[in-house]
Amino acid sequence: KHQFCPKCWAHSRRVNRVRIGMSSVELKLTTQKPAQFYLKAARSFLEGVPEKDGKPAKPPVNTVTLSALGNAIDAAALVATTLESDGVAVVSSIGTRFTAVTGPTKRSPSMVVVLRRKDTVKSVSGSLAVTTETTSPIEGQKPGTSGLRKKTKVFMEKNYLNNFVQATFDALKGDRVAVEGGTLVVSGDGRYWNKAAIQVIIKM
Repeated sequence: KHQFCPKCWAHSRRVNRVRIGMSSVELKLTTQKPAQFYLKAARSFLEGVPEKDGKPAKPPVNTVTLSALGNAIDAAALVATTLESDGVAVVSSIGTRFTAVTGPTKRSPSMVVVLRRKDTVKSVSGSLAVTTETTSPIEGQKPGTSGLRKKTKVFMEKNYLNNFVQATFDALKGDRVAVEGGTLVVSGDGRYWNKAAIQVIIKM
């Protein structure tokens, strides 16, 4: 659990939503309200609100951005996963960082999740046919830190990264980890060749 001062967050306790434009809204989550409050608010923005009791209807927005700090991150994750599971929205991007706060911790983790209304997301066309390439063991390549501490040029060699990733997948399956139908998170530290390496892992 992370402690933080609510006053140093980017809004007061009374303000928890900021309208960016006609097609997008930002919700700033805090621990002052339950996750279900923000879930209901995000859903109403994405689905729109019909006319009721003389109040005009509100059309749906295309994008809802969830901003959360510290312990409110759990609520943001619940809102995003629920709306995606219900087919209301698609998670477009997730960003994390540390934000300076007052207090003994000095800084607190923060997260920004961008949700796109599902019917506004264009499907990507193209072949997803799986191809199999024959490879062979590479000398000096082994698991653990000794196998990972190689120069970038070594990882860029043909099938070096591919071998490592396939071996990891095989080990997970061997341990009966639910890889197929499960969720794998791929990330990097921003160093050179990270983007290309991540693309290789995603394709595999």
